[in-house]
Amino acid sequence: MPSADTLIRLSDIFNVSIDYLLSDEVKQRDSTVLQDKELLESFAKVERMNEHTKSIVKEFMDVLS
Repeated sequence: MPSADTLIRLSDIFNVSIDYLLSDEVKQRDSTVLQDKELLESFAKVERMNEHTKSIVKEFMDVLS
């Protein structure tokens, strides 16, 4: 059995839950697949930002929605 730290890293790499990694059952995850490539690129840029800047972007998005 992998360590908890390894499970966390793997779940981050594959963008799945730790439950998913440990489970024998394959469950469908509720997720929305984004088709807009420009929007995906923008989200990728936000992911690379520091936490403070991310929080500003999130607040701005909340105001717009």
